[in-house]
Amino acid sequence: MSNQVIIGVVIAIIVVVAVLYGVSFFMRRKNQERLYVLEKRKEDLFDLPVIEEVDEVKKMHLVGQSQNTFREWSQKWTELSTSSFADLESQIFEVENLNETYRFMKAKAAVSEAEEIVSNMEAQVKEIRQGLKELRESEERNSLQVQRALDVYEELKKALRESGSDFGPAYAELQKQIKNIEIEFTQFVTLNTSGDPVEAREVLETAENHTYELEETMKKIPAVYEELSKTFPAQLKEIEEGYKKLLADKFVFPEGNFANDIQRVTRRVENSTADLAKAEVAIVEVANRDTAQEIDGLYSVMEREIEAKKYVLKNKPVIEEYINHSLRNNRQLLIEIDHTTQSYTLNHNELGRVRGFQTEIDELTRRHGLILPQLDNHEIAYSEVQAFYKDAYQILD
Repeated sequence: MSNQVIIGVVIAIIVVVAVLYGVSFFMRRKNQERLYVLEKRKEDLFDLPVIEEVDEVKKMHLVGQSQNTFREWSQKWTELSTSSFADLESQIFEVENLNETYRFMKAKAAVSEAEEIVSNMEAQVKEIRQGLKELRESEERNSLQVQRALDVYEELKKALRESGSDFGPAYAELQKQIKNIEIEFTQFVTLNTSGDPVEAREVLETAENHTYELEETMKKIPAVYEELSKTFPAQLKEIEEGYKKLLADKFVFPEGNFANDIQRVTRRVENSTADLAKAEVAIVEVANRDTAQEIDGLYSVMEREIEAKKYVLKNKPVIEEYINHSLRNNRQLLIEIDHTTQSYTLNHNELGRVRGFQTEIDELTRRHGLILPQLDNHEIAYSEVQAFYKDAYQILD
């Protein structure tokens, strides 16, 4: 073998060794870099304040459903911080050993497996911390919400104590509802202080709903009670006295049951007062609107007759003169047209129109003759006479 061949072989061997060394160095370094990142992720997991968070929730002395949930998260953390971390440490040690002994492919596979373990651990830790956070926030949320609701509850008690007369017959029912809410809050506080914020929240929601519903009810009661106790009775008294005075002044009402209408509205007020005693505000509000409309209607009837009387007294002599004047003029016109038709032919049926108007005047005269004695004897409503006068003006104008 020549020297050149020997030199070529040596060079080839050196090249192969150099390549192998380079590949090995690269793979070892790559595995080492991944191992460094893995160690950093492991340390970050160790540095998370999970133990402190577990202890913080543990100090809440949870029971019931909340305690069961806490135990699940605590057990998961215990398993994770012992067996899972131990498995990870073992896997990292194996990677280091394989890498140092130049078994780079096995080291690469071991690093991938370790990375998967860390990813799973990170996901589990995130889930555990979120669960612990929800338990803490549930407790804090309950505390804040109950304070707000209790503040409203205390205000309602104060309002009932200091201004009880504003609620009229509803006072007893409101006291009863206040007591029921107090029982619900007591039940909530018992559950919450004994460490069951999840179950306590259901009780709190019920107490809150009842508190805020009662708040709305109590806001509305003074106004409707004012209507039932003062406004409506005063108006009905005024209407009844006014009605009696109008009857004494010989007024006639076309509504034959006007007195019954007053009594019917009075009974409606009494029924609404009974509903208010049961704190049925929604029913009372609707009824009060109807009552107000009916009272307005009663006022309108009396005002209508009063105004009608003024109109009738003012227009009575005018209408009488107007009818008589129209009657005389139309009769004279009939005579003149009759004379004219004896000599001339009329093209526009003037005679027919005048005779038609005469018929209307005769009917007005007849009706007026019937109404006058009724009016003098107070047997007809002024509003009916007013309507007749207005019809007469339309015909005669």
